[in-house]
Amino acid sequence: MFYDILKRLCKKKNITVKDLCDYLGMSTGNTGSWKSGKTPSIKVLQKIADYFDVSTDYLLGKETKPSSIEEELGDFQFALYGETKEFSEAQKRDILKFARFLKGQDKDNDDN
Repeated sequence: MFYDILKRLCKKKNITVKDLCDYLGMSTGNTGSWKSGKTPSIKVLQKIADYFDVSTDYLLGKETKPSSIEEELGDFQFALYGETKEFSEAQKRDILKFARFLKGQDKDNDDN
């Protein structure tokens, strides 16, 4: 499933899986195992997700719609008045993780 999704994303960008591997500095040796149903390591999976601006869950077939980081930031990005345009995809993901962390802390404080 992963490899089929990967091929579909590559096709949308008019690149090959080999092109993607070259761009990300990865060996193409693993693509054979991906074709047979194995998934890449978390680190590689995240690199691919960042490249295509989709979630790792989408790459693994757990989501049917590719969710971009822009969608995930939603209201939080609006609250920053477009400031997130200056951030890389990785930085945007860190912002989202931090916001979720803070949200979790608020729930802990509400319980006390």
